[in-house]
Amino acid sequence: MVAALMYSLARTGSRVGRKVITIFTNLDAHHSNGRAFHSTKLYNRSTTTMRGWGSIWTPLPLQLQSPYGCGRSIATVSSSSSEGNLVRLLQSEIKYEIDSNPPAQIPHDNIPFIVKDMPGEQWIVLHRKYGKENIKVEATMLDLGSSDSHEDLGEDDIPCKICLAVTISRDEAPKSMMIGCSGYPDEITVDRVVIMEAESSHELTYEGPGFERMNENLQKAFQEFLQERGIDDDLSNFLYEYMINKCKKEYLNWLQSLQSFVEK
Repeated sequence: MVAALMYSLARTGSRVGRKVITIFTNLDAHHSNGRAFHSTKLYNRSTTTMRGWGSIWTPLPLQLQSPYGCGRSIATVSSSSSEGNLVRLLQSEIKYEIDSNPPAQIPHDNIPFIVKDMPGEQWIVLHRKYGKENIKVEATMLDLGSSDSHEDLGEDDIPCKICLAVTISRDEAPKSMMIGCSGYPDEITVDRVVIMEAESSHELTYEGPGFERMNENLQKAFQEFLQERGIDDDLSNFLYEYMINKCKKEYLNWLQSLQSFVEK
């Protein structure tokens, strides 16, 4: 299980993830009958496929004894040592994040929405009332897009967006309007507009043309319609800052949860 966690963490590409894969090559060699058994033999790289966690951890026979007669197997010693290394790396990364990049409180006085965060989730929900309308905005964490589609771009040039699902409903009305948007720094763009029946199936609903294919005057009028309801550049700025901060909090909580699991 520990090796599976270490392999998963290594694949994340984070600062601590890049270090984890070196754990198995940095452990002290253990000796049995005068011959050194390096901990790298406990990690069979040929088994690290997508077949499941069970194929990742391939321990040596449990009865290989240490030359000191303590009766502990090499697998047991290596497991204990790898756990210690993993915990130390996690503690180091947690301290680094807290000291250099701590989460902050993001004020939301400049937007007309009530914000409901979802700790441990990748999204938040915003609500507001506008006349007889109930407006709900569901926003995901930052999306860097497909790495394959941005192979020629530098890291700082890859477009980063927030995906928004806006639902506008009216009291006792059987229909609602659903708008798919993309949030960028200083801008919210509309991708699609759908009118939904209360009991209709999403799969069968006609979604209309892509927003960019609509008449330009119609696009402008619709954007003004959304801006009056608070779906505007101020909201985009807030969400961008809020989601960056949420990424920090979720990453820190994830590291702390990993540490707690490994230490038990």
